[in-house]
Amino acid sequence: QGRSCAILGAASTPATWGSTAVEDGLGPSERWPAGRAFVRGTLGPAGTPAAAEATEGPVATEWPQATVRRGSVAWWASSAESTPDGPEFFVALADMPHLGMSCNVWGDVAEEDMQALDELAKAVEAGVGR
Repeated sequence: QGRSCAILGAASTPATWGSTAVEDGLGPSERWPAGRAFVRGTLGPAGTPAAAEATEGPVATEWPQATVRRGSVAWWASSAESTPDGPEFFVALADMPHLGMSCNVWGDVAEEDMQALDELAKAVEAGVGR
């Protein structure tokens, strides 16, 4: 059976992302709000979206690799291990310095392709396609 990428969720980048005008932290009204600025997916079987469980957002793993920047592709949580639908990953829609160098970054999306992912995140939040 063929393998493909299934999108599990997305959250756009708030206008205040990284702003020094807001308090440093991970809360909804703070500088790095958890669960924002990513597109999450799985490398599961073609046409079989994974059953997504709600989580707060990307979580640092045990393997220091590289800082997470806009366009970085990294493992979601510590899931370099496979779920029944394949390993889960995320694409950062903004720089994520609050994650430090604690994520296993294994790819990059070209900047010219990032607009499509930004639009996808906004469409998911708006409920388009549900």
